[in-house]
Amino acid sequence: MERNVSDYFETALSLIKEGGKIQTKGFYGSKTITTKSSPKDFVTEYDTIIEQVLFKGLKSKYLSHKIVDPIDGTTNFIHSYPFVCISVALAIDKQIVLEITYNPILNLNYHAKKKTKELSLINNKYTFQNSK
Repeated sequence: MERNVSDYFETALSLIKEGGKIQTKGFYGSKTITTKSSPKDFVTEYDTIIEQVLFKGLKSKYLSHKIVDPIDGTTNFIHSYPFVCISVALAIDKQIVLEITYNPILNLNYHAKKKTKELSLINNKYTFQNSK
């Protein structure tokens, strides 16, 4: 299972970085805003584009088991507040085993793997690891 999680991590991280370029472009540009399930549940065209990039890339190797939020913090994104990210998780047997969060605006990238209980900031500024 560890190899599959590592393979998923590398694939997802590459796709998230690609989505980050799209998110950055939208962050500094104009946005078309609509709503989903309620008047306060906003979505932009960038949510849709990033979601398509992530699902297309992940679906080519992994048919299921993924949880994706293409723009976590859409309201912040709409107002150009830099507290936004792309989040992708992998669930195996209904248990989250990997999560990656990337904020391309602030260049912050976090990930957590259940098996190793590792949490780190990929740009090597901070690292936390729990071996229990």
